[in-house]
Amino acid sequence: MSHVRQQIREAFKSVLDTALPNHTVFSARRYAINAASLPTVDMKFLNENSEFTTMSDRQDRTASLYIRATHQASDDDIDDVLDDVAVLIEEAIAAEGRFNGLLIDIGLMQTNFTDSADGDKALAEVVLRYDVVYRTFVTDVENAER
Repeated sequence: MSHVRQQIREAFKSVLDTALPNHTVFSARRYAINAASLPTVDMKFLNENSEFTTMSDRQDRTASLYIRATHQASDDDIDDVLDDVAVLIEEAIAAEGRFNGLLIDIGLMQTNFTDSADGDKALAEVVLRYDVVYRTFVTDVENAER
């Protein structure tokens, strides 16, 4: 098996593959963007806080999952394109709920927009930060307690 965080990323990937059929979706971070795979969506966890539940070895873990959608920025309407993608992502994740019990809670906490003209093609991105809460046992981080 794998750590619950990896299972969460893979579950999100599955949902986003369906919601964004014209995007290449990756369940792990990417360092270089291949122009042939644009538009892309990738995700990564940047931080996680754990807290023990009372009188047990269970941990409630709150992790920030960043979902980044990258598009070529040559269009005059790139802001509208990014907003449309954000709508698709938000609606797909909201419809999924708690991902078949994998998560205790989920919430969209922040949305950011970036652009860059440093490479071959100008790129624009929307980055959505979801805080997800899941529970594991200290001795078993491969299974979420459901």
